[in-house]
Amino acid sequence: MSRRGLSLDDWPEPDRCAWTRAIVEGDIFDGRGPAAHWVGTTRKAVIAAYGRWLGFLAVCEPAALAESSVQRLTGDRLARYLNHLAETAGTVGRHMFFAKLRDAVRVMFPGKVPQHLSRVVARLESECRPRSKAARIVITSRLAAQGTKLMKEAARPEGKITDPVAYRDGLMIALLALRPVRMRTFSLIRVGTHFRQVGEEWRMVFEGPEMKSGRAFEITVPENLVPSLRYYLREVRPMFTGANRHDGVWASTKGRPLTATAISRVISERTREAFGQSVSPHLFRHCAATTIAILQPGRIGVARDLLDHASLTTTNAHYNKARSMEASRYYAGVLAALTPKPLRSQHSSDRLLQVSARGLDGLARHSKAPTRREPSLRASTKLHKLANMIVCRNESGGSDVDGRPAYDPAVVAGRGEDRVAPGVPSPDHSGTGRWADQ
Repeated sequence: MSRRGLSLDDWPEPDRCAWTRAIVEGDIFDGRGPAAHWVGTTRKAVIAAYGRWLGFLAVCEPAALAESSVQRLTGDRLARYLNHLAETAGTVGRHMFFAKLRDAVRVMFPGKVPQHLSRVVARLESECRPRSKAARIVITSRLAAQGTKLMKEAARPEGKITDPVAYRDGLMIALLALRPVRMRTFSLIRVGTHFRQVGEEWRMVFEGPEMKSGRAFEITVPENLVPSLRYYLREVRPMFTGANRHDGVWASTKGRPLTATAISRVISERTREAFGQSVSPHLFRHCAATTIAILQPGRIGVARDLLDHASLTTTNAHYNKARSMEASRYYAGVLAALTPKPLRSQHSSDRLLQVSARGLDGLARHSKAPTRREPSLRASTKLHKLANMIVCRNESGGSDVDGRPAYDPAVVAGRGEDRVAPGVPSPDHSGTGRWADQ
């Protein structure tokens, strides 16, 4: 069976008219449609979901399209539609299609959403089994380090750019790691529009319609990325064919700006090469929230503001994930303390010692004072001393491009939030065109 839905122009006329009324802006006297405040991405998702439902009926039961929009939502048809979706969509996908179908009916025909449709949506939500992101989380400092590494490799020692695509990709990864705006917003960045200099500070400024939340959003550009960003705009971007014919910051080799889909594909491929698994641009947001939750759990509100979440509900999901990761570190510390020394190989000790300072502090606080019957707990003191030497070490044991630990708490602890590894090429602006070592 075809998975194609009906486009908005092919909807039955009553449905098209109901959608038009739902999104009408109106004025202070006429009122607005119930979906007038929806941003473009939400509208597209609802149109696609409702179109998929109509497309299913067009193939299986064309006569149903002649019925009224609400009456055609029978339990039997919805059950068959659910089975159809199960052929290609997982639990999350099926819930999404039904939830958006309900949202469409809710705004197109206010007060007429069938109760059995709402019950199906609730049941599908309870059955959702999203793929775990925990195994794909990469600490923010490692993502930023990979971006700066790409920029460094794109230039010769004397500073001449040999690979403008690699430099562009590295800058996108570094900027998105430290300022994880949503992918659609990131792809909309334009020269002379979204980057603004306020005193010595550079900022990214977005209007309400450019944000998912519909609210204007302003965020600083990391201080140590400003020289690289300036150099990209002045020297690297003009190297792309047709860059002078458009104002998109992220130029492509095809004479037009990179789309959100293209940027997502580029970043996923680059991160797969670096980490062995892809880290999508949206996952960068999860990485940022989890990093803050691990290193600064008391300041989880910072993650909410950084990610432009409307409330802490979404952000707290990352916090809870970080708490489970921290609990696993406690457990690893306990196992390391209880394991007899002769049985511990150097390799296993290295892995067990990849524990955060807070984890070991907590282990020491919650452990009882060692007694004659618990001599092995004295090992926790040695672990704590050794942890002080590896506190910045990432769980993967990675290092920054200059050999320093990649797990840098200063990235999110406020002491050096925007610090990028020194040794990254950036112009010295001395007029020589050479690269200065930051």
